[in-house]
Amino acid sequence: MLNRGESSCLPPSLKKRAEKDKEEKRKALIKGYKETAEFNLEYAEMCLEADNAVLDFCEEKLSESE
Repeated sequence: MLNRGESSCLPPSLKKRAEKDKEEKRKALIKGYKETAEFNLEYAEMCLEADNAVLDFCEEKLSESE
């Protein structure tokens, strides 16, 4: 991996490759974050549905006991 300032010492062909690698990593990170966000949203929605079902059940049992 290159540290800051080191790319200026590279020949143009290696600079271009380093920039391409950097852009590929950036795109991979973006893709990964989007996939994780989709998973998190689906998981949160599923858990919210389960919480609501439990709440409905508890409220039903409480109203029966009154």
